Amino acid sequence: SSMLNCLFYKKTMEGPGTGEPPKGVKTVVSMDPIREERWRWLNLETWEWDDFQKPIPFLPVYIAVNTSCATFCNDCIYILGGRDEKDGIQQWCWTLPLGTREWQRGPDLTGKRAKMCSIALNNKIYSIGGIDGAEKDVRTVEVLDLSAATKQWKQIASMNHVRKFAACTVFGGCIYVFGGSDGEPLNTAEKYDPQTDTWTIISSMTVARFSAAVGVYGNKIYVAGGLNIGQGVFQSVVEVYDPETDSWDEGPELCMERFEGTLFIHQGQLAMAGGSACPAEVLDKESNTWELKLSNDSPKYSAIYFAIY
Repeated sequence: SSMLNCLFYKKTMEGPGTGEPPKGVKTVVSMDPIREERWRWLNLETWEWDDFQKPIPFLPVYIAVNTSCATFCNDCIYILGGRDEKDGIQQWCWTLPLGTREWQRGPDLTGKRAKMCSIALNNKIYSIGGIDGAEKDVRTVEVLDLSAATKQWKQIASMNHVRKFAACTVFGGCIYVFGGSDGEPLNTAEKYDPQTDTWTIISSMTVARFSAAVGVYGNKIYVAGGLNIGQGVFQSVVEVYDPETDSWDEGPELCMERFEGTLFIHQGQLAMAGGSACPAEVLDKESNTWELKLSNDSPKYSAIYFAIY
């Protein structure tokens, strides 16, 4: 598949950019859906930012930051739900094929949703938890099967616990969901098996948090950063989950406290970018410590960050 080696985000900027991301490898994307801003891309070889020569268009609607979620499947970006400043929480689904760079309206969610997390698995997109149109925390989950003749969202088994601003990832054909908030930061975690349509409670994290980053590295799941109102607010803590033993270990602490970032693999190493801290960080394999990567700019912490694989 065609992938890029860059990090996207949006920033106010006049005029076209000077280049395009190189094609061929991995992409990490962040989006700040404020319409008066524009996308930029970060070259992970040089850690320098630039505007696109062929700009990515604004969303046709206004979505308040930090309320919708985004994921990527089949060379297409999906933005789900979120809050419109005028009309409140929405159930829309917007798609952006990277080939055409033109936004299209996709099938609506089954109900109004915001502050959920989303993930792609086996040509399906999952929308997990969040809040509904009445601002109530929910544990509902729905799925969009992209291979179905008629593409529409349908509800599947609900989680065991309500959670918004949770972190999710895929490992071994299952979906793992960590933390979030039910009004208070959560340390609980759950696993979804699509073969049986069941959710199972797994071991809890040591530190309760929401808006954390999660990524798979070395057959383990890393949960990094986040927010905990009662423990210093911003977090630099990293916890490492072993799905085989259902157990947690303490991981190397981030250089900077950070929330709403993304974890991804860059040149065989775990990396962290975006969120509330400016520089990216890379985990050194030998020393098992994070190293800062300085750039000439930084994304906004209120953007939506996700990795494209």
